[in-house]
Amino acid sequence: MEKDTAIDDIQNSVKQKESRYKVQSLFPDLPENTGLTKDEATSLFFMNAEIREDGVYKNGALLKDNLERPISLEDAVTGFVTEKGWNKVPTGRGGGATGGNPPAGKPKTFEEFEATLKEKGLTLGSAEANALLQEVAKDNPEILD
Repeated sequence: MEKDTAIDDIQNSVKQKESRYKVQSLFPDLPENTGLTKDEATSLFFMNAEIREDGVYKNGALLKDNLERPISLEDAVTGFVTEKGWNKVPTGRGGGATGGNPPAGKPKTFEEFEATLKEKGLTLGSAEANALLQEVAKDNPEILD
């Protein structure tokens, strides 16, 4: 009996670690201003969430979509990131003008955009860099040429 209990404990521990690594891998690169690592964000996720065989539970309630179907783990993590506001890309020190020329301080050329990424510590192609490029391209579509 003791061996069975020990085996169950080991299996549960492995499942918990697998779940933790899976959730951590689903987190996007967090903005620097959050001051959190992915590991810390994962710990915050598991403070109120639990992964069970039939779905993801938050505060004891099964998370469901609009059609009352259990949501995927990916959607649960995305919802958590959105709820915390970690999916928002910092836009600088003030509002931007709309239409016409790009607002002052925004990159006008792709080279300036790359310099901005380097300054912010972002990698070209990352989710944050792509979001920033989309934002810049709204005011200056020529940057994509």
